[in-house]
Amino acid sequence: MADANEDRFFVTIRAGSLEGLAEVRSLGLDLFGTTAKAGDEVTIEGLLTLEDVGRVVTAGHEVVVHRHADTMARAQEQSASAEEWLAEIGGQ
Repeated sequence: MADANEDRFFVTIRAGSLEGLAEVRSLGLDLFGTTAKAGDEVTIEGLLTLEDVGRVVTAGHEVVVHRHADTMARAQEQSASAEEWLAEIGGQ
């Protein structure tokens, strides 16, 4: 599991098979279990450090890095309630 101070990234892991998915899950990573899909592709999403990404790739799986975790945190900090938004645009 990643240290709280390490940079983390939202990723999609392509495991290749259900056995591969089980292997990825056994690595002790921060994975989002409800995102696991088994169809034409076997995938799962997670929040990984670059070291974690390397471990997954070394194990033989493909990792697609989407965005830095801080981008999500900043977006949440910038959100406003409906009342605040209306007051800002002059609606109330």
